[in-house]
Amino acid sequence: MNHTTWIEINRSNLEHNVAQYQQWISSTIAVAPVIKANAYGHGLYEIASIYESNTTIKRLCVIDSKEALLLRQHNIQKPILILGYIDSPLEMIAKHNIDVTVYDLQTIKYLNQAAIKADRIINVHLKVDTGMSRLGIFPEEVATYIQYIKKLEGINLQGIWTHLSSGNDANSVHEQEQLFQQLEFPQHLQTHISNSHGSMHIAHTYSFARVGCGLYGYLLTKNKEKQQSLKPVLSLKSKVIHIKHLPAKKHIGYQQLFTTSQPTTIAILGIGYYEGINSKLIHGGRVIINGHYAPIISINMNLTTIDITNIPQCVVGDIAIFLGQDNTLSITGYDWQQILNLNLRESFAKLESSIPRFIINTHNKQNIQIKHTSEQNSM
Repeated sequence: MNHTTWIEINRSNLEHNVAQYQQWISSTIAVAPVIKANAYGHGLYEIASIYESNTTIKRLCVIDSKEALLLRQHNIQKPILILGYIDSPLEMIAKHNIDVTVYDLQTIKYLNQAAIKADRIINVHLKVDTGMSRLGIFPEEVATYIQYIKKLEGINLQGIWTHLSSGNDANSVHEQEQLFQQLEFPQHLQTHISNSHGSMHIAHTYSFARVGCGLYGYLLTKNKEKQQSLKPVLSLKSKVIHIKHLPAKKHIGYQQLFTTSQPTTIAILGIGYYEGINSKLIHGGRVIINGHYAPIISINMNLTTIDITNIPQCVVGDIAIFLGQDNTLSITGYDWQQILNLNLRESFAKLESSIPRFIINTHNKQNIQIKHTSEQNSM
């Protein structure tokens, strides 16, 4: 591995999570992965390339047109739905057959003009605000929007949807479902309302469920049984670039935040908070190295220092695992969440996109295959 720091994406675990969700939400509802924000830090193209070959997945969801166009440039052919906003020329939406969420008349008008100019039809999904109070039209506006879209030559109303504000709260899910079910719209439209947690509480049948963090192996709600049914997809690793032996009472790092209490051996890793290692991980954070846990004692912009005093066999080039598993030892996003008191989605999203990401296959644990699928500079 000719990299100091890298991320491994476990294809087997990702596909396991897809199958698990398919069991939870029933075979009548398709799974539509949300791969926005660089696939929650996992790598937009890497994750999309796995889904492209997965016959269970029929549609991908992104946040903006920039992500959608990047996937098309990487030859991702499956239907793509923009959940958020358009930040690219509208003619590119028409040219590359990208489905768009709409929630204002002006955008619909401009999309129609771009579609007619390109001699294409653009599929749109109307977003309704049933309680999130963010993007989306109000329920009482639905009829007006549907009538307006029907008159447009270049626009096809393909779907209608809403977003759950508290997917882990069954009562809240059912309240929003009730509002959504009261809407009047053509029955042939695709409908979607679920997210990673809400899909387990929905009472009605929809065309597909938009699933984000769950497919990456994590649920934010404390449900040990369901959490253990999922497998983390991402591992974060970094090599030791230097080892140093320090005497007692020696300061380490900026502002002398750590002082050795005894003779101490430290290892320096080529990763820091720029790459996404939260500096608060000095308060209880650790890595796995050579079959042992090693505490993190200093985090700078591009370097992290760990204490390897009790791991004398360490040498330069050894691999430290920030997230991942080594035999019976493991560090997960839940561990980070407990230390940082920070939503684990935020921690993953902060993993720098320039870190190389590799897809690994672990069906045969004795023969791990590693494939570098893209140069991150193109991200």
